[in-house]
This record gives sequence, structure tokens and C-alpha cells, in this order.
Amino acid sequence: MNNDFRKYKPEAIGKIDFRLPTIETAGFGNVSIYHAKKNNLPICQLEVIIECGSKEDPDAQEGLTHLAAMMIDEGAGEYSSLQLSEEFEKLGTIFSISSDKDIIHLSILSLEEYIERSVELLSLVLLKPRLESDDFNREKQKLLAKILQSKDNPSNIASTLFDKIVYDGSGYSTPVIGKSDSVESISLAEIQSFHKNVLLNKKWSVISIGSIPVLEITKMLERYLKDNAENSLAEPELFSTVNDIENSFIYVVDHEGAAQTEIMIGHGGTKRNSGEYYAKHLLNSILGGQFTSRINLNLREDKGYTYGAGSSFNYNKEAGAFYVTTSVQSEVTGNAVKEILYELKKIKEGVTEEELDFAKSSLVKRFPSQFETYSQVANNISNLVIHNLELEYYNDYIRNISGCSIDEVNRAGMNHIHDSKLAILCVGNSTIIKEQLTALFDYEIIDLDKEGNKI
Repeated sequence: MNNDFRKYKPEAIGKIDFRLPTIETAGFGNVSIYHAKKNNLPICQLEVIIECGSKEDPDAQEGLTHLAAMMIDEGAGEYSSLQLSEEFEKLGTIFSISSDKDIIHLSILSLEEYIERSVELLSLVLLKPRLESDDFNREKQKLLAKILQSKDNPSNIASTLFDKIVYDGSGYSTPVIGKSDSVESISLAEIQSFHKNVLLNKKWSVISIGSIPVLEITKMLERYLKDNAENSLAEPELFSTVNDIENSFIYVVDHEGAAQTEIMIGHGGTKRNSGEYYAKHLLNSILGGQFTSRINLNLREDKGYTYGAGSSFNYNKEAGAFYVTTSVQSEVTGNAVKEILYELKKIKEGVTEEELDFAKSSLVKRFPSQFETYSQVANNISNLVIHNLELEYYNDYIRNISGCSIDEVNRAGMNHIHDSKLAILCVGNSTIIKEQLTALFDYEIIDLDKEGNKI
């Protein structure tokens, strides 16, 4: 086979003809509607965002929002759980529900000809869930099993305890799915009360993607959701300020017999709409946000410690965090942490023009691919809604990325990478890893159990 063609770099064939979808708005009562036209397929994607998440779960009832979200489609109106699933299946409609720390999210992907019937079924889930005892007991046991399973997953343990440390004192510090004791204490009456007094009294945003005009979508939604649209909105919960970490600490969680160590290193951060986003985005791309980033090239390509390592600025609605994450063999845990800390300190000395140009080029070139599918367009609009961004945000994205100066990126490194105030979390075989960490670092080492309690 002749492979001579591999010697030559492919030539560009011209600019991509890419146009961002125009976002139209409408609404009625407490329901806001965001619509983007997309007509390459005869389908409609419709998302409902309800502004209540696990961050508002009462003390000792962590997991309430998630369990309620999992319950509302377990039978609704005249349909049992199985019948409701069959009704969606007969239409070929894909229906899903999820929840996170900020929202409950419902999604339907339907053929246009069946969208009204799909919306009708969706309205039953939202407004008339059965919330019966048999379904409640089953879903509760499933959630308890999920919580138990999560304790055997080092990656999940690391992310859960990292949030507990970084967001200490706020609603973001607890897992979305709750804890065993808190879920055990939740009653069916509390789920029913949550639906009536919380879910039905929160702001709803509907995102529609397809060729059906926004006016028609609005009338359709109003037909089925109008009974709830005039409810008085509940006052949003006040969010507790996330406190900065005072000093760097190493937290070790023993996972007996583990051959690898799950590492998360980071600290609290700012909200998505608090400024310097583009500079931070470029900074992170250079540091650990892409395959050719400094952290990945160091730990994977140079040292061979891991299959992959990366960093991220993560954003919840009311607070954010910065972290580096990787999984390495137990025997190199200390050295891996050492290299990560080196890269965090090094990035504050500044990036190069070459690195910045590459990061800009990468982000700009892959930007159109983030709007290819109906779900991608809906998810991007969801980000605007959740983080209170301008509807024209994506129109200015490429200009803002391209126009970001090296001084702005370096300033973001100084302002948003706190290399002396880090939570260094290691989940693995503590017998092996603590010896390495003690030899390499002067930081206090704190032993935690899998619930995050000090030992």
C-alpha cells in the first residue's frame, strides 16, 4: 500500500459556511421560551429547565431534589410508569430527566409530527405525576444502591469529596444524589410536598430547536402548561459564600487494594459570568484543557505516569472551581502531584505567544462543531439561561477569543490560579501513597474516610 500521501499536509479547501442560529424569545406567565430554528431534519428538540437543584436541599435531606426528579416520570396522569414509557416509545420520542446542583432538566427529542403529543405527555410528568408508594420505594432503593456503588468508584469519591472541601459551607458541598442516611430519611409525603410547593413554584425555561415557528411552539406549550404558569414564584434561596482555602493541605482517602491513585488538585473559583472568562478559557487550554497542554504533555508524554491528565475551570450558577485531575499508578503518586504543582506555579510566570496562538486557533476552529446537532444547540442555549448570559453571547465568542491579549491571559493566571492555597486530594492505597507524599511535601496530610470525615 502506497502511503506517500502521508508526507504532505492536507490543504485547506476554504472557509466553512457557518452561521449561528438566531435565538427568538417568547413566553407566558412564569414560563420563558427560547427558540432556535434548525430544519435539516424533521425533528424537534425541546428542553425544560427548572431552577431548583440539589444546592437547595434542606439539611439532613440531601438527595431530595434528585429523588423527586427521578419520581415524576414514574407514572403520570392516567398512565402507570410502564404505560408512560410505552406512550413515548410509540411516538419514537426520546425522553429523559436529570438533575444537578442548580437545575432539574427534562428533555424530549421528537419527530415534528408527534411533538404536540410528546408535549402533552411531558405536561403530565410535570403537572400530574402519580407519586405512588410502590414507585417511591423502588426509586428510593435504586438511589440507595447507586450511592453505595459510588463509594467503590475512586473517581466519584474524588469528585464528591473535592466539592465537599472546596464548597464547604454551601449547598454545592453535598452530592447531588445525597447520602445514605439523608435519602433513608426522605418520605413520600416530602416528595409530594416538594413537587407541589417547590417544583411547581420555580421559574421554568423552555428551549425549542426545530423548524416549527416560535409562535406555534408557544401556543402549544401554553395549551398544556397554562395551569401552572400563573403560580407565585418561590423566592430563590440565598447562596452561602464559598470561602477561600487558607493554605494548601493534602487529603488522603484510603481505597484498599487500589492499583491507581485518583488525584484532584484545585480550589474555589468565580461564577461563569463574573468576568475574565475568555482569558481563563485560553489559559486553561494551554495549561490542561487540550491534549497538547502543558500538564498532559508533562505527565503523559514526558513522564509516562498516566493515560491522560487535564485541568478545568468548572462553573456552577453561583460559584465555580478550578481543578486538575488525573489517575496514576500508586507508585508514582507523589511525583505526579509534584509535577502538577510545578505546572501550576510555572503557568503563573506567563504563557508564550506561540502557545496562545495555538490555543486561539484550536478554540476558534472547533467552535462551529459545537452547534452541529439539535442537542448541542439546545445545550448551548441552556448555558445562556443558567448562567444569565446575553443572548448574543455566541455571536461575539470568536471575536472575544481572538482579541484576548497575552497580558490578559497572564493576568488571569495570576488572579485565578492559587498555587499556594490548594486542596490536594488523593484517593488510593494510603499505605503506598502517604509515604511518598510525606517525603516530598511539607503540607499537612489529613486522612479522610469515603464520606469526607476526618479520621
